[in-house]
Amino acid sequence: MRLHVRFNLRRETSIPIDHQHALQAYVYRLLAISNEEYSEFLHDEGYRSEPGGAKTSKLFCFSGLRADKSRRRLQGDRVVYSP
Repeated sequence: MRLHVRFNLRRETSIPIDHQHALQAYVYRLLAISNEEYSEFLHDEGYRSEPGGAKTSKLFCFSGLRADKSRRRLQGDRVVYSP
């Protein structure tokens, strides 16, 4: 399954350049709304590739945020997005 999220900004917004952790936390919060127990399991344990194995999978990945070059600029350690 693929989830495509689109934001329409009403005002200038800035986020840290290293925003992946915040996106991951948001995914877990969304999962918790529908099933808190599953969200906690996925966060704390995940699925093992082999029974008793050490490697776990979380079953989701995401790309970084994207915006038109004309609507974004770097400012220190943040990316500033304009509507």
